[in-house]
Amino acid sequence: MDSNNIDPIDEQLRQLLHEQAPDVKPNPWFTHRVLHRLPARRAAGWVGHAMYVVAIVILAGMWLWMAGDISVARVITVGDLLQYVAVFSVTLALLLSRHRDLSL
Repeated sequence: MDSNNIDPIDEQLRQLLHEQAPDVKPNPWFTHRVLHRLPARRAAGWVGHAMYVVAIVILAGMWLWMAGDISVARVITVGDLLQYVAVFSVTLALLLSRHRDLSL
């Protein structure tokens, strides 16, 4: 964003935060050198991947079980609809998740 095109509300907010911010005492132990010596973040380990696969297998089993239940009963009840909505929501949440760091 161009510095000449700053929204007046953003400028007011910046000034307010600057005025209200507490003073930070300098800490000689907290330096950029310390930050650069920290270990790099690990990606999700095998535990995270295994849990993701287990969740997919369980959801696939639920979908198959519900499909078989529909073909046997040939009637869909309100309880069935609520169950379908719940499993669909969990499936959608799992598929849309970004699979963040789940390692232990």
